[in-house]
Amino acid sequence: MLPRCREMLFVASLAALAAVAGDVKPGAAQTVGLLDFNTANLSTIEADDIPALPPASSRYFFNLLDHRSKYATGFFPGGIVAAAMPAQREIAETWYHYQRPGLQDDLFYNEVKWGIDQWTFSFEAPWQHEHVDGSTPGSSRNLDGFNNFAISFRSPVYQYVSKSGFWDYSLVPDIEVDAPSGSATSTGTVLYPQVYQLLGIGNHLSLQGSFGTAFLTGSQLGGQKEINWSAIIGYNLYHKNLPIPGIADITPIMEIVGSDPISGSNVGQQAISIDFGAEINPMPKWGYLTPYFGFAAGPALTRAARAGGDWVLSAYIAFALP
Repeated sequence: MLPRCREMLFVASLAALAAVAGDVKPGAAQTVGLLDFNTANLSTIEADDIPALPPASSRYFFNLLDHRSKYATGFFPGGIVAAAMPAQREIAETWYHYQRPGLQDDLFYNEVKWGIDQWTFSFEAPWQHEHVDGSTPGSSRNLDGFNNFAISFRSPVYQYVSKSGFWDYSLVPDIEVDAPSGSATSTGTVLYPQVYQLLGIGNHLSLQGSFGTAFLTGSQLGGQKEINWSAIIGYNLYHKNLPIPGIADITPIMEIVGSDPISGSNVGQQAISIDFGAEINPMPKWGYLTPYFGFAAGPALTRAARAGGDWVLSAYIAFALP
């Protein structure tokens, strides 16, 4: 008998609740027993009402590097005459032409860069052709052969990216070893540690600088040391800023390159040159088969620099690697 009563009481309770719910009007306070309900306080939860979780930190590698950095994104233009500082995967052919009265020098740099994240390995095999006009008929001479083979490794060790991304700084040490090829144009082994600094300002302006010391061993240059430095200023002009058909972006650049022997017979003979040029990136019509280009030209500013040529003309073509 008792179970039957409990069932009847449960059904009656449900009916009472349904009747109360049917009489509830939005915004009106209703009473069920001793509890007051105000439907104005009941609303659908929107996605924006849910507190956002703190974003995951973009820093990694012992909190020294930042995933937001532009260092390996192509924002920084590659050096044409100056040292190539940004991290990129590419194969490139670069031509340098130096000329002064009685001397013509052409260098063809064959280079492969391979990177993992922001770590970059590179190999260079430069071919050199040098023509010297003799003072007497028949005394002119040509020198041809591979210059020193260069193997280098670089990786950022510290990066700072502001909260808005306006300031983007990378400190990147590099170690390069130039091994002699055995040709007439090759010199002794060169050990070349250097440091790169790259600063991105906003969406367009980039500043890059390098500083290092080259230690030369072997041949007639044994024991000689020289300080080498360079600076690059670039300003990225994207297609929306300069709508040239088929061109994704153009970066006008100015480079300053210098070397200063600190031992040997040439101490104090500082060589400084300057050049102006641009890096051009076409629309990626053919994917990784789409080349990008760079060119620059400029004069030697000091007497020591003019010993290698009164002016330099340089151009390169490169293909990005997947």
